[in-house]
Amino acid sequence: MPDDHTALLMERLRLAASLVHALPQLGLELGVDHGPHVLVSHDAALDPDVSPCEFRRMVAHLLDHNPLLVGFGWMREIHGIEIGGLGVHCVDGVVSMAATGDATRVTAFATDLDSGPIMTSARHVAEELIEHDPCAIVALREVQLRVDRDEVLGVSVVTLPWSDAEDENEATFITGAIADRCAVDAFLGATASRRV
Repeated sequence: MPDDHTALLMERLRLAASLVHALPQLGLELGVDHGPHVLVSHDAALDPDVSPCEFRRMVAHLLDHNPLLVGFGWMREIHGIEIGGLGVHCVDGVVSMAATGDATRVTAFATDLDSGPIMTSARHVAEELIEHDPCAIVALREVQLRVDRDEVLGVSVVTLPWSDAEDENEATFITGAIADRCAVDAFLGATASRRV
């Protein structure tokens, strides 16, 4: 059984690996205790240490084995996981990507929930926001959720495209509220399943 530090690290790596694998604009910088930082990126021009596909496979391999018994290696020494990229801001696991070329502005997050529970969580957030501020219905009309399930890592990547007219802070706030609700619902679901 992994210790708490290892379990938390694996959870963070799992979510980050799925996000970066699903969204080519994103990259990861991993801080390592005894060695240089490790760069995970789709962009070959950045000379990444590991591609997102390779990193996802590495994390999946660790999930399939007890990290305390197999070659956890340098990954055990990771002390920081930073998501970034050109025009990318990440706060508390919610990623905001600026519009580039033909691509629209997008916010995203990763969660353990599957698509049905994600939509339920999003509806609850919308109901709460409208209850507190009936004008929120205007911003919520723009909300579209796209869910891509990574069955290998057991993670869903949720992306929300936004029009240029939509306020960036409002888009990030709505995305953060949905991400927080999904995190709570995933925790409650995991707690309930452990009791059974």
